[in-house]
Amino acid sequence: AMSAADALPQWTAKSRAVSNANLRRGTKRTIAPKMRNRSHRSDFQLAKLFGVSPRYVSLAAWLRKHHGDLATEVSRGERTLSRAMRLARERERESKLTETAAQIRKQKTEIELACLDIRTMQPSGRKVQLIVTDPPYSEQDLPLWDELAKLARTSLYKGGYLAVVSGLQYLDQVMARLANPKWGLKYYWTLCLAFEGAHGRRHDLGLVTSWRPVLIFYKPPFQKPTRQVLDRYAVTAPRIKQHRWQQRVEAFAPLIKNFSRAGEWVMDPFAGSGAVLESCRDLGRNALGADNDPEAITLIANRVRLKPQRRWS
Repeated sequence: AMSAADALPQWTAKSRAVSNANLRRGTKRTIAPKMRNRSHRSDFQLAKLFGVSPRYVSLAAWLRKHHGDLATEVSRGERTLSRAMRLARERERESKLTETAAQIRKQKTEIELACLDIRTMQPSGRKVQLIVTDPPYSEQDLPLWDELAKLARTSLYKGGYLAVVSGLQYLDQVMARLANPKWGLKYYWTLCLAFEGAHGRRHDLGLVTSWRPVLIFYKPPFQKPTRQVLDRYAVTAPRIKQHRWQQRVEAFAPLIKNFSRAGEWVMDPFAGSGAVLESCRDLGRNALGADNDPEAITLIANRVRLKPQRRWS
């Protein structure tokens, strides 16, 4: 296949020269660039001559053009064509990600922060595409989930998503509160956020926990996520150093990538240590953050390097 690809330019040039000569003599009609009969194409003719698939010839030609070093290794027998194509696709993917990251860094994102309690929070007037947050899990804090659903109803665009990390002990009550028909939210899926390297222990229940459910709801009508969603992802367990509810940025980055686009607005009404806002900054999303703890607000402002005019009073 690689030998056929190496011969392809000369073969194509020769075929074109013969066709043009015949055309000038008027003995043969020209063949359109997009030929209905593929047997006239140079890659098909070479594939038949070398006894390989035309697809392999095309792949080898693309590899020779865009990744010459890999093509040379294939020619020497150091690597198979399939393996070289996998490496080439990985390079293309990494290059695209690097280019996208560079474009995101050039974009100016807005991050606004407020010291507010969700129970007294008034609608900001700005609609958001995604609410992603990590509320308290205790039994006495269950009413906060009603407030969260209420906020999602008033703040989300139609088709917007609510992605919320939950505890396990009161999961049934949390689901019932979020799915209450009066809030107008529809259940989408439950993702598994697995923690590596450490586990939580519930001695009263005789349990060792190693994951958290991430509940996904949406505001009708349904709109497909921006990309394919993997319903399980793993992160290193957070080290509690700055805030008692501290989470890693990696716990929220997949949610922000999957359910919003660069330049859109994301909200976190339980900002805590600011992991969601930091992830929004790195991914080119505008963000609204709130917390009822003034110390947490100061921590977040320093973490994401907010300018004074970007803070809410």
